[in-house]
Amino acid sequence: MATAHDKALTAAEAWDKAAYHLAAKERAHLRAVGRDQGLTLTVLAAENGVDISEWHILDPDEYKGSYPHYDGPAVAEVRPVIEQQQKLLKNASDLAGERN
Repeated sequence: MATAHDKALTAAEAWDKAAYHLAAKERAHLRAVGRDQGLTLTVLAAENGVDISEWHILDPDEYKGSYPHYDGPAVAEVRPVIEQQQKLLKNASDLAGERN
């Protein structure tokens, strides 16, 4: 279970990093060409047959901070699930220990 937790957290951290870079590139593009002339990530993805409407990409300014003092949106979603599962595992372990 610990390996699964580590992999989930690593994947969430990677997503947050990628999402930040996508948001930063979109911002730079829109600043360079102007908002009225630029393509947003949503439009660009749709033009390439990809629906990103459920992707959680924040404004780049919302990604400030550093681990462990900051959780990006994916990490913030995964971390509580991991913590809950760890509590359940500890409780189950404690109960099993009481029976021996």
